[in-house]
Amino acid sequence: MDREPRRESVSRSAEKIIRGQRAITADAALRLSRYFGTRPAWWLDLQSHYDLERAADEIEGRITRTVKPCPMLPAAGPLK
Repeated sequence: MDREPRRESVSRSAEKIIRGQRAITADAALRLSRYFGTRPAWWLDLQSHYDLERAADEIEGRITRTVKPCPMLPAAGPLK
């Protein structure tokens, strides 16, 4: 079985992830964890944190202006 085309495909996927052009999917997390000897959840956590940071950068101000904290809870701090 020829593994070279598969290796090139994985390499292109990794390059897109590094450039921020592709998200880390469950499939990619499994492959990266196998290669680096880590847990797949670690890679998905990285993606989740990245997504939250991008969303906060883009819409945190609008959320702060439009969504008021529940008055029954102690004062809330910024999103993060």
